Amino acid sequence: MRLRKIVFALMAAVLFQSGLFAAQQWKHEVKIKSDFEDGTVQGWGPRGDKGSEETLSVAKNAKHSGEASLKISNRQKTWQGPIHQLTDKAVPGDVYSIDAWLYYDEGPDTAAFTFSVERSFKDEATTHSYANISAFQAKKGVWTEIKAEYTVPADPTQKNIFVYIERPYKKDSEVTADDKISFYLDDV
Repeated sequence: MRLRKIVFALMAAVLFQSGLFAAQQWKHEVKIKSDFEDGTVQGWGPRGDKGSEETLSVAKNAKHSGEASLKISNRQKTWQGPIHQLTDKAVPGDVYSIDAWLYYDEGPDTAAFTFSVERSFKDEATTHSYANISAFQAKKGVWTEIKAEYTVPADPTQKNIFVYIERPYKKDSEVTADDKISFYLDDV
């Protein structure tokens, strides 16, 4: 029995050093830190169709910390908002923890927002998959911390994982001015 334990320990050490064991035990880590202090949108982009009026810009008039934030304006649809690619190598079981600060200063006293995930697939003809992962309420004129966690599903056909922030979905014909409010994002 003791000899079996020694052999097992030696095999584990060899596998670990060769990288075979380590590759199965450790998953990659993705860190995105967006504070917009460098004056760029730091990989964030608009979800809107090409030619839409949706705009992402670095703003200095509202910030959670530092000197800048990301402003999302000229939205025409509820689903328009900032989007960022988390990975182009989706690994089933990986967990993404997302933390950010959101602010708005126009429209209703409180407004609902949603953290959502979009997945693309290796077969580009496959329709993208969308999931709302966390809904939250923000107060006008107050920076609100928003958090979400997402576990990548066990689907070997997936490719890219994107995170985005939107207002609750409504048909285009039902969208009001309050649904299209501009908002700011900081310290992601």
